[in-house]
Amino acid sequence: RAGAEFVLMTGVDPEAIRACQDGGVLAIPSGFSPTEIAHAWSLRTGLVGLFPAGRVGPGYVRDVLRTMPDVRAIAVGGIAPENAGDFVRAGAAAVVAIEESAAAARDYEGVTRQARALVDAVDRARARPVRLAPSPRPVEGPDVR
Repeated sequence: RAGAEFVLMTGVDPEAIRACQDGGVLAIPSGFSPTEIAHAWSLRTGLVGLFPAGRVGPGYVRDVLRTMPDVRAIAVGGIAPENAGDFVRAGAAAVVAIEESAAAARDYEGVTRQARALVDAVDRARARPVRLAPSPRPVEGPDVR
């Protein structure tokens, strides 16, 4: 074990998942289609990555997770502080944002700023109350029975 606490995979590899579990590391397989996500979830990893979430948007995440209410999914790919809250409100348990340019430049202050902005966006999304549509008014009138 090299000190990793989790491994976010780009697909579903049962052997790699077993190796992670044997080493006490959280394995997070990823999928895109409902079939792939269901398969990843069936391996009892606790979390599943939904990739590439940013390409399809929070509506897709919401629609997929609505059909699989027990799945805890992480939105991966195309996530930024500007849209992270939308994915959390759509049902994502977490989001992953990878800012490659700052990391490649070893701009650790930039990475830290981006991480703080992402955490703030997720916190705001989780704190925002869900607004339900008002109940329709009952139909009234002489012809209604």
